Amino acid sequence: IPASAVAITGNLTVTDQNAAGFLAVTPTPTNTPSTSTLNFPLSDTRANNITSPLSTTGALGIVYRASTGGRTTNVILDVTGYYTNAATGATYHVVPPGRSLDTRPGGVGLSGKFVHGVVRSWLVRGSNGIPPGAEVTAVTGNLTVTGQNTNGLAAIGPAVTSNPTTSTLNIPLGDTRANGITVRLAANGTLSAVFRGTSASASAHLIFDVTGYYTEDTTGARFVPLTPGRRLDTRFAAPPAGLTGAFSANVARTLVIEPYQGAPGNATAITGNLTVVGQVRGGYLAMTPTATNAPTTSTLNFPVGDARANGVTGPLGGAGTNSVGLVYETLTNTGTTHVILDLTGYFR
Repeated sequence: IPASAVAITGNLTVTDQNAAGFLAVTPTPTNTPSTSTLNFPLSDTRANNITSPLSTTGALGIVYRASTGGRTTNVILDVTGYYTNAATGATYHVVPPGRSLDTRPGGVGLSGKFVHGVVRSWLVRGSNGIPPGAEVTAVTGNLTVTGQNTNGLAAIGPAVTSNPTTSTLNIPLGDTRANGITVRLAANGTLSAVFRGTSASASAHLIFDVTGYYTEDTTGARFVPLTPGRRLDTRFAAPPAGLTGAFSANVARTLVIEPYQGAPGNATAITGNLTVVGQVRGGYLAMTPTATNAPTTSTLNFPVGDARANGVTGPLGGAGTNSVGLVYETLTNTGTTHVILDLTGYFR
């Protein structure tokens, strides 16, 4: 990572915490952050994708907040990329969120569960609005694990190994869990992934939704980091409420981004952190360019009683709209939840 870097992408993991709480990643250290990055209960190794601005000295601040003092936790950060203000390097293109991989019956990309320690690859270029050419070097998206028969972890990358040194998503048994990611493609336009469980018979279904791609030219948008700021918090009626009142199941809503927290009207995509809290039924949130009650992709999966976050890189609506659509989906079409969105940057 060069000294000229202004922001990074990566994966933040918490483990061995002795109290529930949250981590906040900011350009400079603060004990009273106004945003959060990773929410977690006790005894749950949990990861979240980040796109975070760096300080002028190239540093990050991280703080662990719990309900009482004297609590501790271990923190892991895996870096996947960086941004500079230079006119060179890759630029970003948005696409409507699309499903690149779904190993469940009737899915796409690969069929059948991932088995413990067996690396599998699938082609990402040439579908879901991503060009087939070698100019496409990386993508943004969302990795989801479901149907696992043991605890474990999943790793995704251009060429992962059967026993990778970094992880993308940590998964307990019986919990469908997602994590956003910015990831480089292999030279042939593929991604590879591996699932590692607690036994040789461990297996899991993997899902990967793409939200955009990078090309090694100047045809796309450049990233602009922001001081992390809260754009949406439905728990409160006053700014930065964004939208007032809890989300009801299967009722899509539109959130205008500009001109809040410094994101301009000509932005094409945003980076940030999406959090769900106070949900009365398990389900998922989908963030899309326009509000839809029938999304074909998902962004954040969660059970009842678990404040949960996921880092997002998401396209904004069409020219001049500068907004995103958000919907809370449940199997019963009932329930409510509060939603929080913190912004960390934008593309234009």
